[in-house]
Amino acid sequence: MDRLSSVTWPIVTYHTSEILDEESALEYFTKSFLSITDKHAPFKKLRLKNRSSSWFTPELESVFQERDNTWTLARHSGEAAHWQIFRQLRNKCTSSLRKTKNNYHIELIANSGTDPSKFWKAVNINKNKSFSSTPSSVTFNDCLIDTPSEICHAFNTHFSAAGNPLVMVNSGFPPNNDHLDHVPPSDRTPQFSLKTLTSSVIKEALQTIDSRRAAGEDKLDPYFVKLCAPLISDQ
Repeated sequence: MDRLSSVTWPIVTYHTSEILDEESALEYFTKSFLSITDKHAPFKKLRLKNRSSSWFTPELESVFQERDNTWTLARHSGEAAHWQIFRQLRNKCTSSLRKTKNNYHIELIANSGTDPSKFWKAVNINKNKSFSSTPSSVTFNDCLIDTPSEICHAFNTHFSAAGNPLVMVNSGFPPNNDHLDHVPPSDRTPQFSLKTLTSSVIKEALQTIDSRRAAGEDKLDPYFVKLCAPLISDQ
């Protein structure tokens, strides 16, 4: 908290040479916030092993445990006989794992009967699924872009431009601006204004964050953002 209070947060609210728009302000806040939190609680990559799968039987667990014990013994002794036993157990684990998983999926499909939902659930369990939040690259205006911020901007520009003709058609106007010639100039000007937010409103919004959620693309941990809500809102 002391480190965060020493950051010159008010610079975000002024039009300076560093902060020219909202995106620059957000970038400044994110970099300043992460530079401090990363020193005290940096992100770490952990590999989680799932042993709660329905197909992971006690017999299979016993075989894996025997393999691990033999591997530890072979590392300490260095004897060829121990390494040979370890290789045999390793191959046994591989074949037993494949056999157990195959039998489990076959049993699931056989027990699905005439229920389509159970059948497709059993089929999809054995499928490898991979998801990506954003594409790695897109082509926009005949240019290949691969920066996440530029990709988001390209999508925003595309759908903003595509939405205008759609609104015109649904509203009964042709997809051109000829009808605007008959509209008084005062009615053409869009009325838009931003409501000034007080520090209490910002503090209340930050304190409603679910601190149990994972960090998003900006890598701002909800726990620390909520913890620093009074400091951030006062600045």
